[in-house]
Amino acid sequence: MTTLNSFIRSAAAAGRRVERSQQKRTREAARAYKLQLKQDAMSSAASAVDQYEEYIDVLKSVHKDVSDTVDWLALLNEDAPKEPIFSSQNEKAASANLLVYKPSFLDKILGISNKKIEKLTKQVEVAKQIDQNDFNTLMLQHKESLEEQQTLKRIAKGILENDIHSYKDAIDYFSPFSEIGELGSKMEMSVAPSNATLHLHVNSSSIIPGYIPSLTSTGKLSRKNMPAAKFNELYQDYVCSCILRVARETLAYLPVNLVVVNAMGEIYNSATGITKEEVIVSVAISPDILNRLNFELIDPSDSMKNFISNMKFSKTTGFSAVQKIEAEKLIK
Repeated sequence: MTTLNSFIRSAAAAGRRVERSQQKRTREAARAYKLQLKQDAMSSAASAVDQYEEYIDVLKSVHKDVSDTVDWLALLNEDAPKEPIFSSQNEKAASANLLVYKPSFLDKILGISNKKIEKLTKQVEVAKQIDQNDFNTLMLQHKESLEEQQTLKRIAKGILENDIHSYKDAIDYFSPFSEIGELGSKMEMSVAPSNATLHLHVNSSSIIPGYIPSLTSTGKLSRKNMPAAKFNELYQDYVCSCILRVARETLAYLPVNLVVVNAMGEIYNSATGITKEEVIVSVAISPDILNRLNFELIDPSDSMKNFISNMKFSKTTGFSAVQKIEAEKLIK
């Protein structure tokens, strides 16, 4: 469980969420992939292949990392940050240097004793200012921490009272879905006191590579088109991995009993010749079942069988449109 001290940073209010290693990995992998799309050749062919494989692994492992579960009651009851105590350590050190100074024989011969004393005296004044500046900085950080605490306590109080506005405030505040945004997906949420519905928009053309890089016998970079079946399977794993991730993030912050995720993707209609965004996976996830899964070993696509879900998928044709699940009907 994570409490207030895990969230409030003494440095600044901007540090709302410490970046995890998985977030950094996702961002760097996405950046490397986008760079490859813009370049016909890489400075290092071997590096290009490694970056590609890293990106593919990231696509299939979005679900593995998640925020710590928030203990909202502990957060609400957390004591206020203690006010900083003024420290004159720099002044004391400079004053000690002045106090122990004794002109050497050479100082007396050269007549620089007074100059050294004057310099040491100025250093004491400078040290005083440094101490004051340091204290001012600590006080500013303390003020920011208090403001952070007040905001978090307000959110915590609302969440413990099952206030849906506080649910939204918590999600807006911590932005737990930012990582999938690095990969080009976006999400919308609607909440009720006991459940949440997420609309996850995923675009295969901007996320899944249409090629497979390899090294030629001469060490050059070669690309071939990714087979349709491999493309579709990778897209399915990515979509289902994201579904698990957003459900886990939601349950880490909100005390709901059910999370419905509707994954939205582009479906081509051969009868009309029109591509339209449709629901391609709809799944109702309960925390009891979700928490029993081994996220390091599961296959994201196969894991959907653990829940009430709608998904029609073929390796040759990919996803087909399905009916979305409505949380209200399940709860009734």
